[in-house]
Amino acid sequence: LSTLLSNPNTDAGRNCYYTMPYVGPTQCGAWNIRQFEIARHRATAMKWPEYITRRHDNVVFGTNTQGLFTEINRAWAVVDNCLYLWDYEGRNKVQTYDKLDHLIVSVALVPVRRGVFIDKVSYVLVVATTVEIVLVAVAEEGYGVNDAVELFPTQFNVPTDGVIVLSVTGTAEGRIFMGGNDGVVYEIEYNNDNTLRGMLGLPNKCRKVNKTSSQVVAWVVPQFVREMVSPEDPIHQLVVDHARHLLYALTKKNNVYLYDLGDDGETLTFVHSLNVPQACTQVC
Repeated sequence: LSTLLSNPNTDAGRNCYYTMPYVGPTQCGAWNIRQFEIARHRATAMKWPEYITRRHDNVVFGTNTQGLFTEINRAWAVVDNCLYLWDYEGRNKVQTYDKLDHLIVSVALVPVRRGVFIDKVSYVLVVATTVEIVLVAVAEEGYGVNDAVELFPTQFNVPTDGVIVLSVTGTAEGRIFMGGNDGVVYEIEYNNDNTLRGMLGLPNKCRKVNKTSSQVVAWVVPQFVREMVSPEDPIHQLVVDHARHLLYALTKKNNVYLYDLGDDGETLTFVHSLNVPQACTQVC
């Protein structure tokens, strides 16, 4: 199964990060969490562990998403403010991260920045709630995808400032990008340059940076005026082209924005945008 999921020539390998919002049982097409298809063929289906399905049945606020982290051979599920990682390779082990007080809205697994964590921490879980974004260290006990992992809270967290995070992605260099319901691409910047901050008893540096809209306009022009002049277009999906160092953003109104991350993957420059329906009309 791991070989199939990691093969870029399969549908599962190309779509290893997908989420499926919960649809209530009274609505058409209700999502059945009891069977989670994680392979290319429909005949290859695996059931979630009973512990997770019980939590799903007792969901309080109806926030429920799922996906795959093939890098560490884990399926993940969110129920309200709890994150579950399931080792789908047969050991049936479930890990729970329940140290958050607010509803989880987005989750991503991202490589770490160099020099920030110890060697055994290769990834961080970026967990966005309705109130804050937190980074959770993923420590591998061995050096293979089948090895056990442990989750450790870090000092890296930042408030959302009222933004609902709809998509999170990361680069091979460890950069973290987020798409908000306000139509802005944000970057979470963090480091352990705590020489002075440690002396003052302050936590390590972590901040949310607006990368695509004017900060001056956001500060000066009231929200309702901005929406009348230019209604917000929430960013529903962010995708990184690691080979060419490009970032794509897809919005609710089917606009696609392209950004260049630079040869070293450490910059962000707007390149082009287009509306998908209009482009299809012109081609046809």
